[in-house]
Amino acid sequence: MYRFEHVVYLWLLVSIPILLLSLYVFLKWQRNSINKLGNRNLVLQQLITYIPNRFTLKMLLLIAALFFLIVALANWQKGSGEATAKRKGVDIMIALDVSKSMWAKDLQPDRLTRAKLFINKLLDKVENDRVGLIVFAGNAYLQVPITTDHAALKMMLQAVSPDMVPTQGTEVGAAINLACTSLSGKNRNSKTIVLISDGEDHDEKFTSAIEAAKEAGISIQTIGVGSEKGAPIFDPNTQANKIDAQGNEVLSKLNKAALVAIAQQTNGTYSAIDNMEEAVKTITLKIDQMTTTEFESVWYADYTNFFQIPLAIALVLLIGAMFLKIASKQTSKTLTLLIFTLWACNPSLYAQENKMLKQANALYKEKKYKDATQCYQKALQINNKNSTAHFNNGNSLYSQKNNEAARKEFDQASKWSADKQAKSGAQYNIGNTYMDEKKWEEAIAYYKNALKLHADDQDAKYNLSYALAMKKKDDNNKKKNKDNKKDNQQNKDNKDKNKEQKQQQDQQNKQEQNKDQKKQEEKNNSGQQPSKLSKQQAEQLLQALMQEEKKLQDKKRQERAQPIKKEKDW
Repeated sequence: MYRFEHVVYLWLLVSIPILLLSLYVFLKWQRNSINKLGNRNLVLQQLITYIPNRFTLKMLLLIAALFFLIVALANWQKGSGEATAKRKGVDIMIALDVSKSMWAKDLQPDRLTRAKLFINKLLDKVENDRVGLIVFAGNAYLQVPITTDHAALKMMLQAVSPDMVPTQGTEVGAAINLACTSLSGKNRNSKTIVLISDGEDHDEKFTSAIEAAKEAGISIQTIGVGSEKGAPIFDPNTQANKIDAQGNEVLSKLNKAALVAIAQQTNGTYSAIDNMEEAVKTITLKIDQMTTTEFESVWYADYTNFFQIPLAIALVLLIGAMFLKIASKQTSKTLTLLIFTLWACNPSLYAQENKMLKQANALYKEKKYKDATQCYQKALQINNKNSTAHFNNGNSLYSQKNNEAARKEFDQASKWSADKQAKSGAQYNIGNTYMDEKKWEEAIAYYKNALKLHADDQDAKYNLSYALAMKKKDDNNKKKNKDNKKDNQQNKDNKDKNKEQKQQQDQQNKQEQNKDQKKQEEKNNSGQQPSKLSKQQAEQLLQALMQEEKKLQDKKRQERAQPIKKEKDW
C-alpha cells in the first residue's frame, strides 16, 4: 500500500506546467528577436560559446529537478508489509430499511438519518467484530459484505438513500434471507442480524425467513424507527408530503408489534431508536453474551519512507544542469544547498517526529492523556504545522477537561490541514467543547462551520439540532424568568401603592374624625348649662333669697299700716 504522507505539498506540482509554458513563451520570443536582427544562422555564429538547444536542455533539467524535489517533500511511503492478527469477535449483519417511509420526520431530522447515526455509534462499540450492511425496501441488496474495515462501511453508509432501491415496500423477509445467506458458515452462535426498520407494511412471507434464521442459530436484534402515532412522509424530490391515490396525505406508523415478535422468536432483543444510547447498550450487551469466533484481519504494521529516491534523482538532475554552465552560478549553488540541506536534515526530523507521534498515540490509547499531551507538544516543536498532531493533542486536552487549550489545538489543526473533512472534524470538536460548557450559540456556530466543510456529517447535524433545541429552551426559560420578575415587581409596586393609599385614607379619616369631634365640642360649648352648685352654696343662696323675701314682706305690711299723706294743692 503506497501513499504520500504530506499530500498538501503535491499542490506545488501545479508550478511545473506553468514553468514549461513560460519556457515555451520565452523561447518563442527569443527566436523572434533573433530573426529581427538578421539571418538566424549568421547571428548565432557570432555567439562564440553558443551550443544549439543548451539553454532549453538546462531549463528542462531544472524543471525536472523541481518536480522530483516536490515529490520528495510529499514523502512517498509504502506500508512495511501486511501483518495478520488473530482476533475474536462476532459476525454482525446490519439490515437497514431504506423505503420512502424512512423519510418521515417524526424523528429529527428524519428516520433514515437517525438510523445512520445509530449505525455509526454501534460500529464504534463493536471494534473487534466483523460487520456487513444490507439495504432493503421492495427487495434486499448486499451493500457491504462482512468485513473488519468499519471505516469503509461508514463511507458506504453515507451514500445510502431510498432512491438507490428501484422497488419500494418493506420486504423484511427478503432482508432476513439475504442476511442469513451472507452469514452462512460455521459457529452458528456467533452470528446476529441487526434489523433497523419502521416495520410498516411488512411482507407476509417473513415467517419462513424467521424460521430459517432460527434453524441457522442466528438471533435478530430489531430496532424500531419512528412513532406509533405516525407522521407524513416528506419527499425531498418533490419537496412535499406524499399523498395516496385518493389525494389523502400518507401517514407512516411504527409497527412495533411485528418487530417485537421477530426479536422474541429468534432469541433477540427489541429497542426503540428514540433512546439511541440505551439501544446501542442493549445490543452490545447481547453481543457480549454471544460466543465469539476467531478470525484473521490484515493491517499494515508501519510505513517506510521513500523520499530519498526522488530526492536523489533531483540531485543528479541539478548536478547535470550545473555542468551546462548556462544558468546563473548563484542559482545553481542555492538549489544545491537546498537539496543537501533536505538530504541531511529531513530523514532525522521525519524519524524523530514520527517517533514522538507514535509514542503519543500509544499513550492516548492507554488513556494517559497528560503524558500524551507532552509527547504531542514535543512533536509540534519539530513541526508546528502538523495538523494531525494538533488534532490529536486537542483530543488529549479535551479528555483532560481542558476545553480552552483543546479549542486552540483544534483551531491550529483546522488552520494547517488541507483536507476539508479534517477541517470539518476540528470545527466539530470545537463545537463539542462549547456544548460541554452549555454555550449553545458558540456550539451552533462551529457545528455550522463543520457542515459547510462536510455537509454529510451526521454527527454534526444531530448535535446542531440538539444545540438549537437547547438554546431555544434556555431562551424560553430566560423569557419566563424575566416575565415572572416583571410580575413580581408589578405586584410589589401595587402592594406599595395600596399601602400608601390606605395610609392616606387612614390619615384623611383621622382628620375628619378630629374635625367632627371639634365641631361637637363647639356645639356642646354653645349650649352648655350652668354648672351645678355645691350644697353649701345652695344653702347660702336660699338664705339670701329668704331674707330678701322677708324684707319685701315687712315693707308691704308697713305700707298698709300708715295713713295716706296728701299732696299740697298750692
